[in-house]
Amino acid sequence: MNDEIEKMARDFFGYGRWDAPFWFIGLEQGGSNNEARAKAFSKLNHNGLCDCGKFHKEIGEFRLHCDKPALVPTWHKLMVLLAAFQGHALDKERLREYQRDRLGSENGETCLIDLCSLSTPTFAGAMADRPFIDERTDRIAARLRENAPSLVVMYGFAGMEYWPTIATRELVRGEIAEIGKTIFVLAPAPTAFGQTMAEWAELGRKAAELAGYCTKEANAMSPETMSIFSPKLAARFDALVQKYPVKRSALVPMLLYAQDEIGYLSDAVVAEVAARIGITELEVRNVATYYSMLRFKPAGKFNIQVCTNISCMLRGAYDVFERFQEELGVGNKGVTADGVFSLEEVECIGACCWAPAIQVNYDFHDELDANHVPGILAGYRGKARTEGSR
Repeated sequence: MNDEIEKMARDFFGYGRWDAPFWFIGLEQGGSNNEARAKAFSKLNHNGLCDCGKFHKEIGEFRLHCDKPALVPTWHKLMVLLAAFQGHALDKERLREYQRDRLGSENGETCLIDLCSLSTPTFAGAMADRPFIDERTDRIAARLRENAPSLVVMYGFAGMEYWPTIATRELVRGEIAEIGKTIFVLAPAPTAFGQTMAEWAELGRKAAELAGYCTKEANAMSPETMSIFSPKLAARFDALVQKYPVKRSALVPMLLYAQDEIGYLSDAVVAEVAARIGITELEVRNVATYYSMLRFKPAGKFNIQVCTNISCMLRGAYDVFERFQEELGVGNKGVTADGVFSLEEVECIGACCWAPAIQVNYDFHDELDANHVPGILAGYRGKARTEGSR
């Protein structure tokens, strides 16, 4: 085992973010080629986790995050459980989109963890690195105590020796228990013989009942009224459209709220918003393309918008924009390799009296020059590290 693979064996825990509300903990990594995986981890590592999509693209595995990805059997059942826990009923197309854009994303609501980070065909193969597994189990348990996720699904009965350390008590097979602020589900391996989608959906519903998680609106959802949004946001949209004489008036706030939750305006977001308001998807896109704050592709954790309209331009906006490009190493519409920043040139952001100005997510920074750029970036990098370590 070379140094790079050994570091992965010790420190690579999976995908997503530690402060995500929904955790899935399995036994071992799938796939093969530990050398390529170790190099990808070295490049993308953030506190022991990577963005799932970026990681698989880095190792040349594109079919899981392409336009119409193949559903991974293990992930498929985990997503069905999560959808049921949230009160959703997602068809295969929406599950594919969720796998591609959200599952294990650095900006998503899930954390996918493995006891063993080496790619092995069976957990028995992983036991060759048992000292690492013991240490890793303790570290996972510590992270869980720090972050207190709403839901933790531990799957694979071959891990019965390790699950009590993480859950802080013994669990029987198939048990759903509330321990502290977290609902724990001890499930079989999703690929075990005889496991059905209906059984995994039922696990999610039972966990939701124990948690009191689902709202009345979510429980009332059917396949005909399924939503890609959380029950809370779906209910908010239902209330919002009732406030206006013309439903279409709710379009822009709905798009902003949807983008905040999903990360960008995906095809599924556009389709659902159009259906809720009763307009065509083209009409939604026509409105969305007018506003620089709305985007159709994933952005960084901190999206930097530099105004170069006339007032800002005359007071040095392009110097500021060029300095951001130099510091970040990306161009217009680019996203940094670590996913922390994205950068774009935009039209007026309504700060002409304090030009030049930029907007980072919902924060304004005005009366800038190029020398302010490193300090602004340092502040947000510090914020990213603080949030990522929680």
